Amino acid sequence: MYDELKFDNCNHSKDPMVGCALEGATGVLAGIKDISIVIHSPQGCSSTVSAAYDVHEIDFTKRKVACTRLFETDVVMGASSKLKNLIEEADSKFKTKAIFVVGTCAADIIGEDIEGLCRNIQPQINAKLIPLMAGGFRGNLYDGIELGLNALFPFIKKQKEKNSR
Repeated sequence: MYDELKFDNCNHSKDPMVGCALEGATGVLAGIKDISIVIHSPQGCSSTVSAAYDVHEIDFTKRKVACTRLFETDVVMGASSKLKNLIEEADSKFKTKAIFVVGTCAADIIGEDIEGLCRNIQPQINAKLIPLMAGGFRGNLYDGIELGLNALFPFIKKQKEKNSR
């Protein structure tokens, strides 16, 4: 049935039953211990993050998620200071080892430099800041899984090979 649907200028998901990149990326992150997620988005996108935690059956009280709750004026004027303040608050309250700062479609539209912001404020933040742009414009759920895994690769240490003698 979905093979019959035609979407001009669309190179991403054409299946309306497949979630966006945000859903895939946060699905990867939600299962990691001692991290928190700061999502730079309107309020509705944070429900996608909650759904990712639901898949992992993680107790609501153990979820460490904060959302900038972007409004129309934020999309027009930008919201870097709002994101900076929320990262600082999440660091002081959640006290996790890492904070994934996740950008969404709205952050893409605004043109927020999340990587630059994280780099600039990292010296004042105790947790390791890991920027991740995972807006739905970047692809579908499967593309988001890849984005999430690629954000983790720099932190995976290769084990020394054992001698086979």
